Amino acid sequence: MILDTSLLIDVMGNDEKALKKLNELRSKGITFSIPSPVIFELFSGIERSRFPSAEKQKVENLLVDQMVIPLDQRSAEIGGEIDGMLIRMGKRIDAVDAMVAGIARELNQPIITRDNHFSRINGIKTEKY
Repeated sequence: MILDTSLLIDVMGNDEKALKKLNELRSKGITFSIPSPVIFELFSGIERSRFPSAEKQKVENLLVDQMVIPLDQRSAEIGGEIDGMLIRMGKRIDAVDAMVAGIARELNQPIITRDNHFSRINGIKTEKY
C-alpha cells in the first residue's frame, strides 16, 4: 500500500484519523511503501517551513526503515500519460501526484490519502481516512 504525502504530514502532526488508519492496516499485516516523489514533496515543504531543522528531523524520523519506491521509467511514463490526460480533460492535478499515481498504477497498489484528486484517475484505488 502506498502512503501519500497528506497521510505522512498528518501522521507527523499526530492526526488521530491518520494514526488510527495506519494502525488498523498494520494489524491486518498490510505493508507500506513511500514513493520517491512523496519524499520530494516533504523536503520541499521543509524548506518552506518556519522551522526547517525541526521539520527535517520529523521527516527523517518518519522515513527510518520505510521502503521507498523510486520513480522508474515505466512509472514515469504512466504518470506522464495520466498528467497529460487530466490536463486535456481540464481536471489537472499536481505533477507530483500524477507521478505517485503512475507508481501506484504500475504496481497495482492502492494509495492511502485524505485527498480526493486521485479519484479523477481511472484504475487508481484509494483508501481514505
